[in-house]
Amino acid sequence: MKNTLRYCLLLLAWPLISQPLMAEKMDSVAVDSVDSHFLSPAFQLKWLKLSALPLHPYWVQEEFGRSQLAVTRQNDNFITAQQAEQESGIHVFSEGIRKVNGFWLEGGFSYRKVFSDSVGWNLSRELSSNPYYLGNIKKGNWDKDYFDLFLKAVRPIANEKLLLGIGIDYQLQQHARYNDTRILINYYDLSWDVQLAYQIGQGQYIGLTAGLQNSDEKGGYRYYDDNNESFGAEEYIVYNLYGLGSFDLVRRSRYYQDFHSKRFGANYSIQKNQWRINDEFTYSSFISNYERRSSDGGELIIENIGDYKLKTYHNRFYAERSQSNWMHQLVLLTKVERGKDFNNIFLGANYFYNAFRQDLIYQLSSNPSRLSFTGKLGVEQVSKQDYNASHAYDYTNIEMCLMAEKGWDKADWVYKLNVGLGYRHNINAQIDVNAQYENIVSQSIVYPEWIYGSADYLMPMVKMKVEKYLKKVGFQGSIGYKTSIATQVRSMEASLYTPEGRRDHINLGITILH
Repeated sequence: MKNTLRYCLLLLAWPLISQPLMAEKMDSVAVDSVDSHFLSPAFQLKWLKLSALPLHPYWVQEEFGRSQLAVTRQNDNFITAQQAEQESGIHVFSEGIRKVNGFWLEGGFSYRKVFSDSVGWNLSRELSSNPYYLGNIKKGNWDKDYFDLFLKAVRPIANEKLLLGIGIDYQLQQHARYNDTRILINYYDLSWDVQLAYQIGQGQYIGLTAGLQNSDEKGGYRYYDDNNESFGAEEYIVYNLYGLGSFDLVRRSRYYQDFHSKRFGANYSIQKNQWRINDEFTYSSFISNYERRSSDGGELIIENIGDYKLKTYHNRFYAERSQSNWMHQLVLLTKVERGKDFNNIFLGANYFYNAFRQDLIYQLSSNPSRLSFTGKLGVEQVSKQDYNASHAYDYTNIEMCLMAEKGWDKADWVYKLNVGLGYRHNINAQIDVNAQYENIVSQSIVYPEWIYGSADYLMPMVKMKVEKYLKKVGFQGSIGYKTSIATQVRSMEASLYTPEGRRDHINLGITILH
């Protein structure tokens, strides 16, 4: 009943969210033709990286609507033991910005359908740094649904001396596995943020933000074939996984996990002459509680397994400089995560997670958008430790990518070709598993995960786009291909699976500007 109400809420919220997508430009003069700039690499980078906070539509300050239908497919063997051997999906979304009655409104709707085949050792919704989830040996096929609605609204106050922004994001997900061991998972998430900025000079603002997030996830498994429920059917046995190598066997067929997060941040923004700079710092404190549940004679039995706490520090820096024919853009992203649990079974902290990632992006684009060059450089450090199982690993990678896009006009059509090459290189990797505590989880999950995380690979990519612009609407069709080719993979004799070879990705898309 509760899930039905949540889906009803999503449907009722759609008319409100669709206002920024479909509303007429009430505060602006109508244009004669749609602007192709909204499909350019320069605008796409600004849209994605300029800001993640509620004032985003005010900083962008361009009115547009964009809808897309995309079909994706990926397959092959360069994956961990917990990823799908083959996955396909369809994605439909619509998003945009409009200025309505003095408000800058940004809204969007997204629906994704994903089919994941041959997923092993994972009976969970999504793998993350969280140590608590279910798994079994037998590979399974999944059917996944993702719904997402979001709205950002900004109101300038006192001749734009103050900016007040509110952001709301509502998500629903359902994940179902359709072969034994069968599981059905329902998840919902509601988050909101408030941002207030004050003008300290011409085109300069400083601001503060705060936000809350609440989610819950419920899952339960069963068997279609009663013979698979026997503990003699080894492949179908369900494991409770508690970190990097700790586990026990499931005694209860259902679980419940809730999530709560608080966010606080500050930002600085300036737009002057040809320059625009925006910097945002956000701190978030996340806690989740994991319970196993079952019923006995109508009585609900709850077993509290433990809590997981994750602290995240995130800084986003964006700068752009416009010239008559060129746009320079620079993005610097920094993210630090610190996680640990309190496991009631082990009576204390058992699992520790630390991660650091920094990405630098530079893009040079022509105006109009017929030529662009993009360079990316990233550093990633990850470490995990499970005290009870005496398991620990870490690795450090450096990533590089160069891309170029060239466009040609022919008659009333625009043709664009995008090519790129990425490379990841491991500069440090260590794993420490006490031989006395090596187990089936070590061999099936931990070793392949570390091997994949510390592997070197090349990623060539190519994308072709065709665009057509009419008076009130624009169309873009695209086909893209990229592949990850492992160039150096560590070998471990005890590992039951070794990620190697390649992973191919194909995507087809149709985008409409409105």
